[in-house]
Amino acid sequence: MAAEERLKMVAAARTRASKFYK
Repeated sequence: MAAEERLKMVAAARTRASKFYK
């Protein structure tokens, strides 16, 4: 479903942000 894809994108974005912030 689109919701699952959105969750995946959000998770990837959060991981990227965490790496950038760190």
